[in-house]
Order: sequence, then C-alpha cells, then structure tokens
Amino acid sequence: MSEDTFRIVVTVAVLIASLAFVVQAGIVLALYRMTRKIQDKTAGFVERAEPVLAKVEPIFDKVGPVIERIGPALDAVSEAATKVGPAVERLVEKTIVFSEHAGQFVKTVNQVALTTNQIMQETRPNIADISEEALTIMHSGREQVERMGDLLHDAGDRARSRWTRWIMQWSLPSIRSRTFPSR
Repeated sequence: MSEDTFRIVVTVAVLIASLAFVVQAGIVLALYRMTRKIQDKTAGFVERAEPVLAKVEPIFDKVGPVIERIGPALDAVSEAATKVGPAVERLVEKTIVFSEHAGQFVKTVNQVALTTNQIMQETRPNIADISEEALTIMHSGREQVERMGDLLHDAGDRARSRWTRWIMQWSLPSIRSRTFPSR
C-alpha cells in the first residue's frame, strides 16, 4: 500500500471516530434530558407521596404491637390445630367406615328389591289364577247358601204345615170339648 492510500485510510478512520464521538455526545445529551424529565416527574410524585407516607407511618407504628400479639395467637391456633387434627382424622375414618357400610346396605337393599321384583313377576300369574279360583268358589258358595236357604224355607214350611195338621188333627176334638174361660 502506498503512502497516499495510507493517509486516506487514516483520515477516513479519524473521520469515523470523530463521527462516533459526536453520536455518543448526542446520545449522552439525550440521556441527560430524559433523566431531567424523569427527575421532574418523580419530584412531583414525591411531593404528593410525602403526605400519604406521613399518614401511613403512625399506622405502621400501631401495627407493630398488633403483629407481636398475633404471634402467640397463631401459636395457640397451631396448637389447637394439632389437637384437632387427630379428631378430624378419626371423624374421617368413621365417615369412611360409615360410607362403606352404607354402600353395602344399599347393595343389599338393591338385591332385595330385585329379588322381590322377580318373585312378584313369577307369582303374578299364580295370584291371578288364585283370584279366579277364589271368585269361582265364592260364586259356588253363594249358590249353595241360596239353595240351603231355599231348602230351609221349604223344610220350615213343610214342618209348619205338618205341625198345623198334627195339631188340628189331635186337638180338634179336645178343643171342641173344652170350654175356654172368658176374659
């Protein structure tokens, strides 16, 4: 490379470095402006936040003792929870046992219902036959009772007529001969 070319390359490099320095200066200037704006905005925020913080500070002072008193209360609650834990476990175990027994009971009841339904289905025709036979027997019994009633009436009528004839036959002579006192 010749000396003229070398000088041109060095000059271009210096120009690029100068340009980079100017760009960096512009970026620093922009950052400075931005931080000033942010500082102005935060200053306004701090001015508005100071009264709020002044009001919150006494609340923090009051909260400190409350938090100190909550510690033992939480300890008591954890002790109570450890005491209640076994009782809850026993209750859960009893509930599980009860639910298992209830499940077995429901299965048994379902089986009984199925058996009862099957028996009903099997005996329904027999019940219908028995009902028909009972109805037939009842009609037959009624007819026989009516016949017996007729026979008793006939026998009663015959007995009455025979009794009357017998009385008339045997008592007519004695009635004629007898005198009845007058009343």
